[in-house]
Amino acid sequence: MKPVFHQCRAWLSVIALLLVCRSAPAADVMGNISGTIFEAGGGPAALANVTLLHTGNGFHRDLVADGNGKYNAASIPAGSYSVAAASVRTGASSRVTVTVANGQTVELPIHLSSPSAAFESDGLREIPLKGRNYLEAMRNGSEATAGEEGGNIEGYTPYSPRANMSFNSVGQRGQNNNFMVDGMDNNEVWMGGAVLLPSLEEIESVRLYAVGIPATLGHTSGGSVDVGTRSGSNLFHGSGFEYLQNSAVDSRNFFDGTDKPGLRQNQFGGSLGGPIHRDWFFFVDTDLSREDRGLTVISTVPTSAEKAGQFGNQQIFDPGSLNQVDFTNFTRRPFTGNRIPLSGISQAAQNLAALYPDPNLPGDFNNYRFTPALIRNREQFDGRTDKQFGANSKVFARFSYEQQNGQSPGALPAPAGFAAGSFAGSDPVQHADDAATELGVWAGAVAYTAAIHPSLLNEFRTGVTRYDL
Repeated sequence: MKPVFHQCRAWLSVIALLLVCRSAPAADVMGNISGTIFEAGGGPAALANVTLLHTGNGFHRDLVADGNGKYNAASIPAGSYSVAAASVRTGASSRVTVTVANGQTVELPIHLSSPSAAFESDGLREIPLKGRNYLEAMRNGSEATAGEEGGNIEGYTPYSPRANMSFNSVGQRGQNNNFMVDGMDNNEVWMGGAVLLPSLEEIESVRLYAVGIPATLGHTSGGSVDVGTRSGSNLFHGSGFEYLQNSAVDSRNFFDGTDKPGLRQNQFGGSLGGPIHRDWFFFVDTDLSREDRGLTVISTVPTSAEKAGQFGNQQIFDPGSLNQVDFTNFTRRPFTGNRIPLSGISQAAQNLAALYPDPNLPGDFNNYRFTPALIRNREQFDGRTDKQFGANSKVFARFSYEQQNGQSPGALPAPAGFAAGSFAGSDPVQHADDAATELGVWAGAVAYTAAIHPSLLNEFRTGVTRYDL
């Protein structure tokens, strides 16, 4: 039995030696990948998510960058890797490939690229946009189109006084979209538009999701828009702007007369951002607008002869002469000479017809031109503060306020005897609602983000909005 024991012990020694020999080179087949992740705008992507995938054996590791966008994947198997990074703030992402040799440390900076339907703030502030509305750029730079003309949310009634707040995406109606600011709800549930209309000075990025919307951004069948607001930095920076538009260089449209309607619009404001203390920043902006826009409103009014019951060559029928021929056919007797006898026109009807102005254009239809003014005034203020706690956590708070008042004209001037400045009739399609509107909006938000573990990120957000019209 004793020789057997020695034989077994010998075999165990050989196996142990083989294991030691096999594991000895393992220290040499490990490597490191580290670097800094940058946002599409150039700044560091704080707390960005990073995923490394070994393309040979399927090994993977999830990391979270620190507050300066730096990450470090230490002691990973050598080989070829696919490295994906995504910003927790803007959603910009990027994927790169890299090979790590035995014992090598690779410095791999990653520059995030915006999604195909994202727009960066610098570009938005530099290009001319109607009303400085970020939705105009989104419609011009993606598959989304402007909402259908004439609807409430498209700015054609008193219930949507801030112009067109709609867009059509993937064949859906404008009321089926989702609006967010800093990842928080920004939906006005009655009309289906947005509560806040962020100023271009405030916007850091705009992201449009139209197909394959993530669950965190969904709940609608149309597109989903997420606006990221700007924060301050360690350097003071500011801006000021003034945009003037008037009728001096405007062309005359098809319906304008010899004297085209006047226009005077001023949009002005500015922004300021910088440090409050170490790793504590602020950003504020204001945007004001004054608009006095002349309209050309075309209406159909009765002629003097029609007010007296005379319709010329236009055949008209007596509604009181309806006669049933059979189950499905009826006849009416035409008025003699296409003229309604005055005895057939009640005094109330004559009084009502007299309130209409006489035509000032030829023809029986679209024969009256009216050029009133549309008045809109708006004030907006936004403030945001960001605080960095060490390398792994940060918090921000934002407050936004907007007020707007306006007076839209009617389709016709008021009859004689009414107060000066009064109107008659309403035609929302021509922005002639005859309505005084007051809009008040405010919203607040707080968010806290912390990297609990290199592969575990916790984010808490809460916000409140109020919309009064």
